[in-house]
Amino acid sequence: MGENNKLDVFFERLEKRISKKNGDSWNYFYINVSGKIIKLCFDSKDKLKKAKTTLKCRIVNFDGEPDSIFRCWDDNVADFIEEKNMDKNRYFKGKNACISFSQNIGIVATNFKTKNSYYITEDKFKQKFTFFPYLLTKMFAQWALTEELFYMHGAALSIDGKGVLLVGDGRTGKSTLSVSCMLDGVDFIADDFFFINKIGNLKAMPLYSSIILNKDTIKTLKCKNKIIYKDKNGRAILDNSDYKYPKETNVDMIFVTSLTDEAEPQIIKPKTNYQLIRFIVYIENLLGFFGDTDLLKNLISRFFGVSLYELKLCKDIEKNKKMICNFIKEIDSNECLCANSNI
Repeated sequence: MGENNKLDVFFERLEKRISKKNGDSWNYFYINVSGKIIKLCFDSKDKLKKAKTTLKCRIVNFDGEPDSIFRCWDDNVADFIEEKNMDKNRYFKGKNACISFSQNIGIVATNFKTKNSYYITEDKFKQKFTFFPYLLTKMFAQWALTEELFYMHGAALSIDGKGVLLVGDGRTGKSTLSVSCMLDGVDFIADDFFFINKIGNLKAMPLYSSIILNKDTIKTLKCKNKIIYKDKNGRAILDNSDYKYPKETNVDMIFVTSLTDEAEPQIIKPKTNYQLIRFIVYIENLLGFFGDTDLLKNLISRFFGVSLYELKLCKDIEKNKKMICNFIKEIDSNECLCANSNI
């Protein structure tokens, strides 16, 4: 059986299973993402509620055929996996589909022909991501491949009219810095996940209407946002739906964040783009695109020409915020837009 036939059979099995298990008894709502209507369907009201809390700004009333349908339900994952060895990550992308399996998550699959996505999990798969709504990230990441979009992990904001991306490993200060800037009136796009466009001038676009901070940072920033979910490690999702998100922002600079024990933060112009390439690989693995060299090349080329800096953040939030804001305000626009030829 050919590759495309196997994929067709796989998705036929999914649809039959969905019909048998759930029929029309789905809990759902609609969202508008970059002009596309997505119907999000869940097998429980609890999942629906949790997903809604982080997507409030995208929810729309809609009566018609959506552009895409996302379905999320609990099932026996092994029924959909031919391989018996399920202790490793699996990823496949063909002309008509993308399928990702992870021992921590379950199965996420997207049919490129229908632009529909499926997320299957079960209790024994202990979620790698703490918060359920953010498990949808893999669905959004795969769905973006069917549109003129890429899905990114990081923070995005606009300072003094210049679009800035903060990228880096987890817990390197991206959310703290970006939310701190937002509370001071800076245009804010995201502190964790966002979209960028594939074609044209590089832009970042928001998705979630929530932010994630740990309890100490909430106290330090005196953040008054309502906590809608928190975990045992002290991290919390906060409702940010009252914020008027910009539709998009240009991307003029990228800062790769890390933490330093020094008393002062530092901004360094790197000699190569190794840190950015390393981070793009990290994003690919985080979103389930294990070893997808085509996607890696496309993302690297998308950032070609954008000024890149290393941002070493100290423990003083005010110093970090002051440094990046002053740096961006003082930088020459021509330098900001200069091509970085070391990729």
